[in-house]
Amino acid sequence: MLTQDGHLGATYELGGPAFTLTELAATISEVLGTPIAYQDMPVADYTAALTAAGLPPEMAAAVADADAGLARGELFTAREDLVKLIGRPATTVREAVQNAATAEETR
Repeated sequence: MLTQDGHLGATYELGGPAFTLTELAATISEVLGTPIAYQDMPVADYTAALTAAGLPPEMAAAVADADAGLARGELFTAREDLVKLIGRPATTVREAVQNAATAEETR
């Protein structure tokens, strides 16, 4: 789109099929054959855990707040801009996890 006409001034919402972190954990579990659990944490608890893991407090708070926004669906889009721009269906969460697992196996 950077080298083609017709995109000047256009705004695109890029996204693929929606999934929850619980669904992501289930998909990782299935692909790897290892149980993975997702546990949602209140923002304050997540901030504290990230800080305890070594993130600066301001960064930990920003990450925890962004995570809460994701849970509220703040990045969700039903628009098909990505599919139109790349000319194929968006990668599914299962495909992305499988690709990552395969790449890790070949490392």
